[in-house]
Amino acid sequence: KDFTPINFAIQAADKIITTVGHPFELKIDVSNKGVLKDSYRIDLAGANLDISPTTITTPTIDTNQIVSTSAVITPLVGQTTSVKVTVTSLTTSEKVVTKDIEVNPGLLALPEFGLVGFLQIIAAAAVIYFLFFNRTLARRKRRK
Repeated sequence: KDFTPINFAIQAADKIITTVGHPFELKIDVSNKGVLKDSYRIDLAGANLDISPTTITTPTIDTNQIVSTSAVITPLVGQTTSVKVTVTSLTTSEKVVTKDIEVNPGLLALPEFGLVGFLQIIAAAAVIYFLFFNRTLARRKRRK
């Protein structure tokens, strides 16, 4: 095995599907793969996203340990964007690892309506269908 004093890896989701205006928790794990203890600065950035916090400083961890952190992210618009996660070693700022996480926010999700809301949508669609199409069919029959 190579002697690597400072080395680490990040694990986080590759893609997130959510809805506009609903916050979600982005979990980020940093694993120390080097031979020295280290701590890390995690910076998060993204367009059309409310991110809190945007910077996280981890405690110092030993070799082969993992530190878990998270940030709360809220999509502000209904278009696909991404969160850029940048992790920097605090022992040496020369070691940086980045990851882009796709965020795909929809305007609404069906579970938001609940069962009653879903049934109301179906009932409204049925009423509109029968009112519009029955009248159209009745008019066509009268013309014949």
